[in-house]
Amino acid sequence: MTNLDHTTRSLYQTAMRILNQQPQWVNPDMSADFTDHAITIAQGHTQYKIQFEETHGLLIAHTTHNNTTQHKPIATEQDSETLFEDIYQQLA
Repeated sequence: MTNLDHTTRSLYQTAMRILNQQPQWVNPDMSADFTDHAITIAQGHTQYKIQFEETHGLLIAHTTHNNTTQHKPIATEQDSETLFEDIYQQLA
């Protein structure tokens, strides 16, 4: 298992752990692509794709209902926990 594989699996476990702490009505579609090192969280027309890239680190792409996509880096894995909490609150 490569470092990218390990990081992706760890990130997915974090996403699931924090999702399990949310109210029952927070129930987004989630998928993990371990080949592309990406996790996708979607509900309706809103989608978040969190991806780990060797050169850029941890990135998030947020696509809204009008197909506008914003990209931003995530500094640390601790930031990813806060990020997942924020995503789930926005989808609630």
